[in-house]
Amino acid sequence: AEYMGRHNTHFMNLKALVTIVDARSYDTANNIIGVAVLSAIWHYVLFRVWPRGDAMFRSRVASMAHASFVCGAVLLWLSVNEVEFSSHLRMMHGVAGTADDWMPFVNAVSVGYFASDAFIMLTHADVYTTDAMAHHVIIGPAFALALWNGIGMPCQFLFLLEELSTIPLNIKAFTTGAANEIAGYVFALAFVCSRTLFGSRVYLAIFESTSMDDVWAMTPGNRASFAFQVTCCTISRILNAYWLLLI
Repeated sequence: AEYMGRHNTHFMNLKALVTIVDARSYDTANNIIGVAVLSAIWHYVLFRVWPRGDAMFRSRVASMAHASFVCGAVLLWLSVNEVEFSSHLRMMHGVAGTADDWMPFVNAVSVGYFASDAFIMLTHADVYTTDAMAHHVIIGPAFALALWNGIGMPCQFLFLLEELSTIPLNIKAFTTGAANEIAGYVFALAFVCSRTLFGSRVYLAIFESTSMDDVWAMTPGNRASFAFQVTCCTISRILNAYWLLLI
């Protein structure tokens, strides 16, 4: 009721707002886990069966598939929804019965991909890079934890738009000559727009939408989850700043 009174949105016609986790059934939870497992298998199989290129090339193909899917999902959500950066409910929990219901499934695809790509890097020395592994180790557990208790899941869904820069980066690796040069410029622009500007806006929304009263209203376990995810997000901001300096 407090949320409905503070926000003049299309949710005003709902009698009650229920978070995604509160409305989640046992079957839905199992389906989310299933999506994560299938995503890990799918991306690993794609890496193994791709008919051309070395291990690094094939890992980029899997990366391209993941980035294209998650960015498409976020852009589709943004095309029909307004981001309410100051809303604790919308940024930290998601509202059941809306397009937010798809967020955990998309996030689960990324959890599966991170697990698959981390395994590929551990088993193929020519694919392994320290910064990419650090990214997966930081982001993967945070995403998985949010799938478990729902805290921060919408923010993480929006963070997936940062993968937009991965698409031209891979195209740059696949091409030569003028196409390679153009892809490099597009990558730099996409990185600034998606990771530096949009990603930083989502990061700031964590603090904008969540007061100390909201934090203390959480259960001890959810408070620990929130603190862990904020820490991971902060480290990822530092990692993105490092990548920006390299660019």
